[in-house]
Amino acid sequence: MKLKKMLGGTAAGLAIATGLGPYSIVNAAVVRSSPSQSVTDLSPTLPMGSDVPEPAVSSISLEDPNLQKAINLWNSSKQCDPDYFDMTLENLRRSNVDSWYKRWIEIEGGNNLAEYEREGEVRFFAKRSFNGFYIECNIQNNGCNDFKSPENIVTYTLTQKGNENMSMEEVMDLSRKRWFVQRKIEAITRSLAWAHVSSQTP
Repeated sequence: MKLKKMLGGTAAGLAIATGLGPYSIVNAAVVRSSPSQSVTDLSPTLPMGSDVPEPAVSSISLEDPNLQKAINLWNSSKQCDPDYFDMTLENLRRSNVDSWYKRWIEIEGGNNLAEYEREGEVRFFAKRSFNGFYIECNIQNNGCNDFKSPENIVTYTLTQKGNENMSMEEVMDLSRKRWFVQRKIEAITRSLAWAHVSSQTP
């Protein structure tokens, strides 16, 4: 079983040019050229199925030197540590977000294909990751609305059904992965908006 096919190569090339990482949002971003249309159709092409186990928290992310600091700050003030959630190259590497997202969308999209095709990948991810029911990404607005703060994402992850037995290390790790994917989606949308404006300039 496969998700929707890519509709064209231009957007994917622009997405790859942002250097944001090798996973479906980057490698197979499908957008339409009209600035009024949404950036919601992103298409991994690997097989999916319910027999694939849920992605585990990666050991590399649990080795993060800022993880315990992030947990302590959350426990004391319900605030997110800026060093832990900062989208640096080192944090991206430690989070293992690219491999995690690729696996996540294969499993979740494959097991809920009708919803995935109805909502598009961006909204599908947002709804299931931080209750982003009204998210809209388009070139005209130069980004996305209804994106959440790290604090919103941690709170949602803590209370999300099925996460009751997660440790705080796992909650922080998953929340940061979700935050990074959200940031990458917006970065791609803005890159495409810039390319669209540039293409309209005489």
